[in-house]
Amino acid sequence: MDLQTRANNLLINLNIHPPPNIENVINSKNFKKSSRRHGNYTGFKLLRFNVANKSKLLGENNPFIISKISNFLWENSTKREKSEYIDLAKRIKALLRNKKMTIP
Repeated sequence: MDLQTRANNLLINLNIHPPPNIENVINSKNFKKSSRRHGNYTGFKLLRFNVANKSKLLGENNPFIISKISNFLWENSTKREKSEYIDLAKRIKALLRNKKMTIP
């Protein structure tokens, strides 16, 4: 199956709005790995993280397809949908900041 067909099939089956709750994001194994490397979270990065996780559940692991779909979904999301991810990113940053201050 070509990349375009795989991307179209994946796009049809993805449900990324609303974003996952904060506990599901923070407790995710992939989040724990990436938080050590990349502490700067944005709404777009969280959307991409969500797309990647849901894509893997649907059997798609190609980073090129995941990237293209993430870009397409972000560009075509409403302001309200984007703000949900941006707010989630702010809450995660605040939570991580508080953890760093309380952990010796």
